[in-house]
This record gives sequence, C-alpha cells and structure tokens, in this order.
Amino acid sequence: LSLQQKVLWELNELYPDDRPYTVNIAWKVQSPIDIPAFKKSVGQLVGRHPALRTTIAREGDAVLQRIHQESPDCFFAVHVKNTPKQSLDYSLEKEKQQPINMEHGPLTRVVLFLQNNQPTLLLVQLHHIVTDGISVAIMIKELGMLYERNRGGKSLTLSLPEHDYSDFVLEQRNWIRNRGKEFTDFWDRHLKTMLPVLELPADNPGFQGTPSFDTGNHLIPINSKLRERLADLGVKAKVWPLTVWFSAWLIFLQRLTGEAQVFSNIASTGRPESFGKVVGYFANMIPVSAHIAPDKNFQTILTQTSEKLSYALKYNKHTFPRMADYMGRGAGQTRFSWENFNRFGMLYKNKGQKSLVIYSGDTKEIWNIGSIRGEKILFEERDGYDLHIKIIPTPSQFYCLFSYSTSRFTAKTIALWAKQFTELLEEIAA
Repeated sequence: LSLQQKVLWELNELYPDDRPYTVNIAWKVQSPIDIPAFKKSVGQLVGRHPALRTTIAREGDAVLQRIHQESPDCFFAVHVKNTPKQSLDYSLEKEKQQPINMEHGPLTRVVLFLQNNQPTLLLVQLHHIVTDGISVAIMIKELGMLYERNRGGKSLTLSLPEHDYSDFVLEQRNWIRNRGKEFTDFWDRHLKTMLPVLELPADNPGFQGTPSFDTGNHLIPINSKLRERLADLGVKAKVWPLTVWFSAWLIFLQRLTGEAQVFSNIASTGRPESFGKVVGYFANMIPVSAHIAPDKNFQTILTQTSEKLSYALKYNKHTFPRMADYMGRGAGQTRFSWENFNRFGMLYKNKGQKSLVIYSGDTKEIWNIGSIRGEKILFEERDGYDLHIKIIPTPSQFYCLFSYSTSRFTAKTIALWAKQFTELLEEIAA
C-alpha cells in the first residue's frame, strides 16, 4: 500500500461500521440511456484502470492490494416500483449504505435506478483507498467517452495511461529510502507544536474528539463581482488565488473559536505529473497553522499565510500519515479544498467536447457523461472532518461547499456560518 492508503486501511479497521472514506455521488438522469452500451462502458472503464480491479486484505502481518486480471462486476441495475417502500429516495438511501468489502470488492460500484424500465437516477459509490477527486473526474470523463463509442457515436482512440497506481507505490518506496527521513523529521518537529485543538462551537459538543463520518452539505454561490475583487487582492499581493481564500478561512476559524492560534488542513493533489490520467488515491493533506491576532490587517495575514503555505509545500509529502499519528486516526477537525472538476476533465478536452460540469442558477450542477446529462443531487464524502470547506471555481462564479459532521452541527448552524463567511469575504474585499 502507499502511505496514504495505509492510513485509510487503519481507519477502516478502527471504524468498520462507519464506512469511513466512502464516497457517494448521485445524479438525476435528464436524458435517455442505452443501458447495454452503458453497462459495457462501465466494464471497459474498470478494465482500463487496475485500481478499479483492486482488492485489499491482510496476509499474515502485511496488508496487500491485489490487482485482478478479470474485471469485477461493478454495474448494478435496480428496478424501483413507485410505492412508499420502494420509492427512489428509499432505494437510493438503501444502496448508498451498502458497505464496501475491501477483501472481496468491488471497491467501486455504478448503480442505475430504473423506474418503468427508464433510467431515473445514477449512483457512483467508491472508496477513497483507490480513488481521489481527480480520479472521479477521470472516471466520469472516460465513462462518457466510452459510452459514446459503444452507442455508435464518433469513433475515438482512448490510449491507456502510461503508468498505473502500483508504479506510484514503487516510486514512493524509492523516495522513502532516499528522502523519507528528511521529510519525516521536518513534520515531526513542526507537528508537535502546530496542531492546536480548535474548540468549534458545536450543537452537540459530546462528540468532540470522536470522528463522525455522517456528513451534510450546504452549497452557496459567490457572485462574480466579489470573486473579481478577491482575485485582485491576490494579484496585488502576488499570491495564488487559493491563498486569498485560505487566509479568509483561517480568519473565519479565529472568529468562530475566539482562539488566536488556528489550524486547518489544506488538500493537495499529491499526484506527480506523470500520473495525470491514473486512477488511484494520491491526495495529501498539508497542515497549516497561523497566529491570527484581531488587530492584524488582511494584507499582513495574507503575506503570513503565503509564506507558511510556500514553506509547507516544499515538504508536501508524507504529511497525511504523520498528521494522523499526531492527531489520532480519524480525529480530523477542519479542512480546506480547492476543486475544479472541469480542469481535471480538460485532460481529455478535444474540439467540440462539452465541459464535464456545467453550473446553472445558484446551485444547480449538471454533469455531461458523454451525451448523458445528469443533475447532481447527492455528494457524500465520509472523511471524518468536523468542518470542510470546498471552493469550487467556475467561469461565471465561485461556489463554497460546506461539508460538516451531522453528529456535531445542525443544518441551521452551518447555514448561519456560510452566511457569516460570505459577509467576511465582502469585508475583506471592500
């Protein structure tokens, strides 16, 4: 296993009934689907990527991942009757709670819900131990391309990736032998002093310190004018746009907790350039702490955050396992992500192809899976974080997705915090 996978394996062992680090994404189908062609496409997708044919089990004292030559059956069709006990909502809830068996697989499932023999909902369930956010974009993009070919659309040549995830594991082992101690020593020195426990004002404080994998989501749009003013701040300060938003997030945590020393993880792809089209779990978490004094102006905080991020990114390997050791497996608190599925989909962007994701109105998200249009109605990532904000940039505006522990916070509280975060952004950009 890779270093990242070992952490997820241990979490699965510690909390087997909580389905940690499983992801469920569902779309309401808005166009007809050629079911035989779609099923064939799922099988071909699994055949292309060894990670999707992988099972993981303990053998003696070692935990090993086994890549199977034969593709497992990852496609399932569920016929739904229009009755209270077999409604679409009931059937979707039942399917997404299916446990993923690491030893026997499959670790990825594609479920098509049929009502009156017509496709109505599409569910993709996967485990993070074999996929990450970029992998999801790769899978959906390729699934759409394969589907178009199989239903008699334009012919295409979809070459196999030059590498697979096992190559990454071997590459990581070589890196550990050569430079692992240098990075481990760096994070051991810093993590001892940089991981303050934030006292988030929970609605149910009894769960503090206990990982909860039940999550809720709250999505808000950020208008284009505010986005442009925030972008101007980054240009003037000569920092990445991400740094502006992350600095705002740290200030928000300071106001939320009243603590001067705040801490949050920031997601990093962890993916070498040569593995750009490989499905697997590369993601890494970089811990960043900062002293946010109330009398500091935003420019000072922005400069400080930029310096800390640049420093941490120089040692952006091996952080997730070390951080988990210091904080306790699964005891995550806050996380910041910058996600752009269209950018990942651009790996395959050819003339005439549609964008992978289209945003409509305030919060409607339409995915193009080839000629299949689907409105995303569910995104559930059971990552164990108390509070996780994702910044989603689009050509027209930005979105902020607040994912939160439903064991600790109510939807009403998160809606209030989302409003306060937007007000903070307006204050910063004024």
